[in-house]
Order: sequence, then structure tokens, then C-alpha cells
Amino acid sequence: MAKSYSRKSIGASSPSAKTARVKKSATPIYDALQANAKYPLTADKRKCIDDTVRQLLDNGPHAEDPGLLLGCVQGGKTDTYEYIIAGCLDRGFDVVVLLTKGTNALASQTRSRFEKDFAAFKPSDNLTQGATVEIHDIMALRKIGLVEANVNKTKTIIVCKKEHNNLNALIKLFKDYRFLKGKKVLIIDDEADYASRSYKTIKVTKKGQAAKRVTHVAKIGEQINDFRKLLKYHRLLLVTATPYNLFLQPDGSLILDGKSIKSLRPRFVSIVPMHDQYIGGKQYFVDSDDPQSMYSNLHLPIDQDTINLLSGGQGNDEEIRFAIGQYLMGTAIRRIQQRADGKDYKSSLVIHVQIKKVYHQGQADIVNDIIRDFSAHFAGKSLPQDVEQMLKQAYDDFTESNKKARNQKLINVRVPTFKAVLNEVSAIFANGNYCVRVVNSDNDVNALLDPGTGELKLDAAVNIFVGGNILDRGITIKNLISFIYGRSPKTFQQDTVSQHQRMFGARPLEDMAVTRFYTPPLIYCRLKTIYGLDEYLREQLANDSPVQILGTSSNMRPCAGSKVMVSDIIAVKEQTRYFPRGVQTGGARTIGKTVRDIDAQLDAAFKAGSPDANGFIEMKVDDVIGILEKIKSTYVYGSQHKNTDYKLEPEAQIALLKHCCKASGGKVWVARRTGRNASRTKQNGVFTNAPDNGTSDLVPARAKAIDKPVVMLIRQEGKQANGWRDTPFYWPVLLTPMTTQSALFATTVKDNLP
Repeated sequence: MAKSYSRKSIGASSPSAKTARVKKSATPIYDALQANAKYPLTADKRKCIDDTVRQLLDNGPHAEDPGLLLGCVQGGKTDTYEYIIAGCLDRGFDVVVLLTKGTNALASQTRSRFEKDFAAFKPSDNLTQGATVEIHDIMALRKIGLVEANVNKTKTIIVCKKEHNNLNALIKLFKDYRFLKGKKVLIIDDEADYASRSYKTIKVTKKGQAAKRVTHVAKIGEQINDFRKLLKYHRLLLVTATPYNLFLQPDGSLILDGKSIKSLRPRFVSIVPMHDQYIGGKQYFVDSDDPQSMYSNLHLPIDQDTINLLSGGQGNDEEIRFAIGQYLMGTAIRRIQQRADGKDYKSSLVIHVQIKKVYHQGQADIVNDIIRDFSAHFAGKSLPQDVEQMLKQAYDDFTESNKKARNQKLINVRVPTFKAVLNEVSAIFANGNYCVRVVNSDNDVNALLDPGTGELKLDAAVNIFVGGNILDRGITIKNLISFIYGRSPKTFQQDTVSQHQRMFGARPLEDMAVTRFYTPPLIYCRLKTIYGLDEYLREQLANDSPVQILGTSSNMRPCAGSKVMVSDIIAVKEQTRYFPRGVQTGGARTIGKTVRDIDAQLDAAFKAGSPDANGFIEMKVDDVIGILEKIKSTYVYGSQHKNTDYKLEPEAQIALLKHCCKASGGKVWVARRTGRNASRTKQNGVFTNAPDNGTSDLVPARAKAIDKPVVMLIRQEGKQANGWRDTPFYWPVLLTPMTTQSALFATTVKDNLP
């Protein structure tokens, strides 16, 4: 996990080459961590830590209900809870039990990090040493046990995987060494939404009785619950970036099949502030909409055929070749730039398409074939013309994003010449400075982890990792400048998909100028929606506002159905535009009459409605919905239009309008704009996201959207030269009002949630 720091401190050395101890302090462990930190704590982060420690020390009636430390994916959560642990140890806690995701890799990474960061408190025979901290793995303690006198004089941190053998060993340790039960215990549940609480229903049959269905907490959650019940004094801090199922847990304890289950719903939330080198959803899904931003070049859409090929089916490898070629060029650019600073730059590419291991070797074979082809081309006297043109296209794309970044004053480095970059790629192949590795088990990751940093080791200039599923939670991938992502389940799980986004984290801006994210439009749209939901949730929590969950549907949910059942959620926020994307229309003969009917209906409405100076009239929502239904009927979807993934968006827009009108008395402000000539796609092939004009349309619409929603009916000329069908059509834009009730909105709702 990335640490918190200021951009100005990049490259600065730590305060001392040796681990410093802090004497004559009421909080020596906390102060020592700060003294040895590579980057100083910001005021916001210090407040987050202090507030969390204060609330964990609370002894009120609900003190055993957990707190939540909410961060972003790879956004400094580990760094933050280390300080929280230190603060709690300084204030009377004796033992910390750190529950990690149930993988050897993450448990090993966590223990290595804690041993390094708490090195100043390693016990010795020095009687004047002061505070000491010992760090153990539970499976080692299972064999050697603990000495009571040692625990009494030393703070103890126990790392335990959320795996049934590890948790059994933890429970047995506290039962065998009864003095532990009386200690003040802090439990840190890292990735708390993962495995810590889920439910299962089983059929129970007793002799002479009818069979009945009984709900239990699943094994891992039951063991954590049993451990908590052993302790006389404990506090629990949940840590995650994806807390959806935690907020949907029952409020307070519950009884399941006669067994008491302690609460897992957070009683307080502390939000980890973002450091200023964090790259996340804002850059990928918000800043990317600004054509002047370097982040507008981040996403390059790929076809489903490409994903099919990587999933063992038939497909074209052209896009994979381009992605790997562009990755090679990006690596070469950064190597040249970094060499000027005396550094040997190494990069990584991740391919994460299928969860099943059976596909991973096939993906690696495809990649190796492409790498061999590139190597052979570069070993020749000259590159084939088509290969050189492809690499030039990739180079030009990087040149464009570099120029935008320099215009934004984000970076100072320039792109080397095309010839210099090709020579660098040639040198990579000539020196065998590349590797392709399948990573799909704990053992694979353990072998690749740097024990000092917990990051994946980069052994070559070019490092391609195939598999990806084991690389989701907690594992940091250094210099990840290329990510091919194709996990496309029938139902997207927000928590799982969010944790797949390994491209998030502390990333140098110079790297971002050569970073590319390859994924189909559907997946990109889902990720963007998930980001909107995450941001909405954080805003509500920051404002102490309740989170409202409205329902479920069929293709998105916050987490597994065994935890909660809410799907296909859209964040409803004030004064936000919503419009159908990727639209294509039927031909003139098919839709002409419908468009003329809409024209006539609007002519009559605007004649009777007395438009204001900006052309707005007030209409009944049912009449507007009727027009939107007609507009929806003019659209066509299919693989030939590359818009199948967007088919439900007109339906969602109508449902959202209905929601917005609940508080507007069923009234809508409507504007009609004509004579527009928007192109269907941008130059890079991405569907355009601007049916309206930011000045003449959006500015007056925002002024109107106070207590009623605004619908702008944009009549496009639909010329073939712009990618349409040579017939006019309407492209509606909904703007939610200022008074929109913050909520999570779903296009369909199930009557009964589990």
C-alpha cells in the first residue's frame, strides 16, 4: 500500500539511515514511526489517525461494535492503520491481532512490512530499552507458544490469515494461554469485506420432524465471531476500500440458529485522506472526459473478440499485438527518460481476463508468440512496414498525452525521438531483457515478491504478468503502465471489480503519460459507474448522511449475493448529466415518421408553453417520458454498431427521470435544440460524450435545474459523414436538479431482499 506524502518530498531521503527511537514521550511507538517515516504525515492524515484511536478507546455500550477505516484501492490504508496500531499500543492495548486476506503472499508481505516498520522496537536485553514490540505469525506461535512474562513486558502483534487452520490456531492459542483473554486486544481486520462475514442457508432434517432451512454465518466469519467472544476486552477496526456489505449488515448483534453473532456493522467511519500522488478513479473516469487532459488518452477500448481470444475462443490478436507493441514503446520511452537520471527503469503489464487457471497458459502462449514475432522483426535489418506503422501509431499516442501533460504543467520530460525509442526496444530484445510469467497461485506470488517491499519483483525491463486474479487485494505492482482487463461476468460485483484495479495507487505522472488501460466499453462503463458509487458513498459518509439503497437488478451488485443482494446501481447526484451513450439510429424510412411526430408534439408544446429567454418550458413528466419512449424506439443496437453494451441506457434515463420527479410535483423543465451536428465517435474511436453544448446548453440548464429536473432534447442532423444514418434524430440529455435526494438508484428493484 502506498504511503502518504507530499509531491514536494519525492526523492527525499528518510530522516535517518538507521531506525530512530523516541525517548521521553507519552507515545513513543507512534512518535518513532513518524520519526522513521519516509514521508511526513499530513495534517489530514494525522487527524484521521487520532480520531480513530480516540474512538477505539471509547468504553461506551457499543464499544465492541467495529469501526471502519475506509480508504481507496492502493490508497495508503496499511500505512494509516500502522499508525493507529502504534497509537493504541501507546495508550494501553497489549495485543494486536492483524487479520489478513487468506493468502500466503499477503500474510508474508504484511509481516515483512511490520517487522521493518517496527524495527526500532525489536526486544533486546537492554533493561533501559523502553517500549518493545514483537511480531509473530500465528502458525509459528502454534508450534512455539508464548511466555506470559514476555507478553506482560512486550507489546505483541500477531499476523493471522483469514483461513480456517490459521483461525483455529488463533482461537486455540487464546484458549491454551488463558492470560491472553484478559489482555486488551485490538483486532485489525484488513480487507474486512473479504470472507469476514457471509451467510449460508442449509437444509436440516431431524428425526420425526419436517426438514427446515437454517441460516448460519459461513466458516471464516463464525471463527472470527468465536474469537471475539473469547476476549474480555477487545476493539475491532475493519479496513477496506470496498465496504458495501459491511454497511448492509444487521445493526447490532443477532441470533442465528440459537447462536449469538456479534455486530459487524461499523459504529464509526474514518476516511483515509488521499495523498497527492494517488492515481485512481478521478483520473481514469472523470479527468479522462476532458479532451485537454493527458488522462483522456488513458483508456483504449478493445473488442469483445479480443477477450474471446484470450478466453480460449476464436478471435483476432490484432489489438493484443498493438497493446504489447505500445507497452514496449512506453517502456522504452521511460527507460530513456530515467536513464538521464541514472536509473534503470523497469515496467510491468498485467493481463487479467479469466479467473480459471486453465486459460492462463493459453494467454501466455499468445503473448509469447507476439513477443517472439516482435523480437524477430527487431533482429532484422529493418522493421516490416505494417509493424513500423503500428509502433508509430503507438508512439504518436504517447506524444499526444505527453504534450497535454506538459501543457497542464504536470511533467517536464519530453518524448525521445521515434528512432531512439525503436533503438531502445531493439536493445531490450537484443539483451533478452524481458519476461512473461503466469501468476495464478500463492506460490507463484510468493516467489515473485520482494521481501523488503512486498511488491512484485521486476526482474527485467519488460515484465508481463498473465493471470491476475491472485494479484487483486493488497499486492502492489510497481510501474504498471499497461493493463489489459477483460473480466466480464454476467453480474458485476463492485467490491471484486474495484479490487482488480491494480493500476490505481501512487504513480509518477511521467509514467501516466505512457500508461494505457485496455478494456471493452461495457467494462469501462461499469467501472465508471462503480467509481461514481464509491465517490457518492464517501461524500455521504464525510457529511454524516445516511446511505439509501433503492433496489437490485441483473448485472451489477455491490458484493456477493451471500452478503447482500443489490445490483445495477447508479449514483444519483445533484446537477449531473445523464444521456444514452453509443447510440445509433434506424434509417430514414424506419424512424422518419417517429421523429416528425416528436417534432409536431414539441411544436405544440412550445407554442402553448411560452418559452423563457433560454428556450425552456415546463412540461408534465408523463408527457416527457412519452417523448423519451419515442426517442428510444428510434435507436438501434447490435455488434455491427459496437453499442450492444449500451442498450439499457435509455431505459435507465427514463427511470432516473421518474425518480427525480418524485419531489418536483411531476414537473420537468424542457428545452429543444435543433441543427446540431455532433459526430458519433471521437478521433480515437471512442463514442462522443457531448450531445449538448457546454456553454449554450449546459450553463442555462444548470440555472434551471434547481427544484425540477431538466431534459434537453437535442435534435441532431445525423449526417453520414459524422457516423450516422443520414436522417435527423433526437439525443436527450437529463440534468438532475439541485434538490435531488442523494441516493443509490437502480433501474429495477426486487421486492424482497435477503
